[in-house]
Amino acid sequence: MKPGSAAQYYGDGPIRLADKNVLTFADTLERSPQIDIGVAQEPCVDPEWAANVMGATLDPAIQDAHGVDRGKTYKTVSNGVITRINTTPVTYRCVTAIRIFPEPGKRP
Repeated sequence: MKPGSAAQYYGDGPIRLADKNVLTFADTLERSPQIDIGVAQEPCVDPEWAANVMGATLDPAIQDAHGVDRGKTYKTVSNGVITRINTTPVTYRCVTAIRIFPEPGKRP
């Protein structure tokens, strides 16, 4: 991936992994311990499979505060770290992003 600014630690993909899945970006901020990873929809990563591998559960909310469908979100918490998987809106067929961040109050 092409690196971004030193303060942002942004990698602009795409980059194909050994399993043929494609990451579209990776992003961290200097002041934030959160990592965001974009996942391409072709080939599609099945969110049910990903949730099962991680032991994640489905967040019942699908719409944002404005009533817009942002896709399903699966979440797991382990060792003070929250991992969320987001899916495509409406179809919920593919993983679109992975977000990794510390639980509130457990920031390193």
